[in-house]
Amino acid sequence: MPLPPDESSGPVPRPSFEHTTLGSFVAEGNLWTTTIVSGDNSLELSLAGNDSGPLESLTAAASALIARFPEVKEQALDFLVSQEEAPPREDFICEGLELLREDYPNHFSLSFILFGDLGGIWRVEFEDGEPLFLARDD
Repeated sequence: MPLPPDESSGPVPRPSFEHTTLGSFVAEGNLWTTTIVSGDNSLELSLAGNDSGPLESLTAAASALIARFPEVKEQALDFLVSQEEAPPREDFICEGLELLREDYPNHFSLSFILFGDLGGIWRVEFEDGEPLFLARDD
């Protein structure tokens, strides 16, 4: 006699959280992610959190950063292109904002992709609201 199908073997739905201004987040572990759309551009926002949602201090910090995002993005690009042998700024596209430290909500990073640099992610790390470090990930 065949066994009844095991309904628990299907995909497990990812936890979600709705924020009034930042939108719908989905979780992977303690990392909560949403996509912010502005005109033709989109930005992946990732925040540290817990089982119930992103941390409140980080959603507040992210909201403040999004409100002045053009300025923050320009700061990051200025820092990025000031580095030795940096490509032109117009070749970079900002694709992500991460706030991962509850104890330091003014420490965050912006990630960029570079036209022609397949698979490369350029990350500008901010501390106390100022760009301090640049890293490139494959």
